[in-house]
Amino acid sequence: MKSNIFKLLFLQQFLFACFLGDTQSHKRLNPSYIDSSSTKDTSVYAYITSIKKESNDVLLFVDFIQYYSNEEAIVKAKERGDADTFYKDGKMIISVPGDYYIVNESKRIRKFYLSQNAKFSLQLNHDRQHPISENSLNSLLKIYKDSPFILHIFENKITSINEVLLP
Repeated sequence: MKSNIFKLLFLQQFLFACFLGDTQSHKRLNPSYIDSSSTKDTSVYAYITSIKKESNDVLLFVDFIQYYSNEEAIVKAKERGDADTFYKDGKMIISVPGDYYIVNESKRIRKFYLSQNAKFSLQLNHDRQHPISENSLNSLLKIYKDSPFILHIFENKITSINEVLLP
């Protein structure tokens, strides 16, 4: 009961803030909207939601995801009711398209600075929707919305970015 009351109060405050065009209220009411993460030394799968240049710094706003492949993808998809099931030669086959499965449990956006010496490993391909021919920040700016990435983070800075190849 208390949970429903809090949800209704939040919704009321959120709608009131939106009605007034107050995006700052939305950020205060939902503190995970943008957060300078305390993630230190790790590698994570993520979507890059936006990239901003400020003076000599580059900020990446990212949404962490869970990426599964092969058998683990099928297990996770089955758990969530998303696996494909079909019959072949009288035998039931369970699979996921492309042999991968992405889960986005939290829509929390985190911001990180890009290291001055960041390395890029992007899918260089002239036939893609946004063709690129070099591993650079300029190329990342063209394709960051096209696929997920593996971000390598050290001391709260992104030190390298690897584009995940989706079949």
